[in-house]
Amino acid sequence: MAQAIKRIGLEPYFVDVSRELDSHVIKSTIYGYLKGKVPIILIGSLHHFNSGEFLGLHAITITGFNLPSQEQRPFGETRFLLEASQIDKIYAHDDQVGPFSRMPFSENGIEIELDNGNKISRDCLRTSNGDTSGNQAGRKFVPQYLLIPLKETIRLTMWQVHSMVLEFDNSLEQIKNAYFHKLVALRFSWQLYLTNVRDYKTDLLYNSDISAKQDFLTRPLPEFIWVAAIFLNNIKVVDLLFDTTEIRPKKSFLYYVVHDETSFHFIKGIAKQVYPKLSQQLSLSMPIWEKLAE
Repeated sequence: MAQAIKRIGLEPYFVDVSRELDSHVIKSTIYGYLKGKVPIILIGSLHHFNSGEFLGLHAITITGFNLPSQEQRPFGETRFLLEASQIDKIYAHDDQVGPFSRMPFSENGIEIELDNGNKISRDCLRTSNGDTSGNQAGRKFVPQYLLIPLKETIRLTMWQVHSMVLEFDNSLEQIKNAYFHKLVALRFSWQLYLTNVRDYKTDLLYNSDISAKQDFLTRPLPEFIWVAAIFLNNIKVVDLLFDTTEIRPKKSFLYYVVHDETSFHFIKGIAKQVYPKLSQQLSLSMPIWEKLAE
């Protein structure tokens, strides 16, 4: 499959999710690239729904996802909130089922035996693949790898941006909780996705009331950008933009677009007054803080 992708002038990008116990990596990757209109090939193993017996390997093409109105699932020790965590099902082209087949994330997961004999519980998907009995449970699909066809100019990966945003979010929360006690109950949340710069500017032109709109719309940008959008109480505060053509993550931060002046003033105040005291503890997110402090 990777060779076929190369033959049409694209670059295959692999994401290994075979050792991920929960669905954060797969949901975040699906959300990030599909928002940029990039289809994703998901390779995994099929298992009997009840016994967990291994039935074989299978590949599908993910074309969409469902994002219901539910609470976001915190990630890691820092309780990072990403909208992608709300995904409850994906839609895929499956040659054994049909186009746009629904594959919900299973609430119960599946127990997998490792090479060393140990057993672990993993999140998985449900599929009707191979089910001829009318049993709606179908089979369980355990993701192993994501294969993503990309233009060669998209060099910066979602997970490089994710690492920078994760550190930025953690430092922002630490400063907020240490110096602004009245705001401890409030939690910033994020969207992280790839987009064509033409689509992004069109959306700003017709659906946004940002200040300095003309200045940003005339600013030269690469064909594709990563957007890390910060929200507070479901209100978008600011978009952080990253250059997909940059191979050095620390050099990739381009610019920010303010959507809510009041909340952004709070973040900018932190950048100017408090951030310098913590700058020695930061590495990946330092370029973001420096630009916000200007």
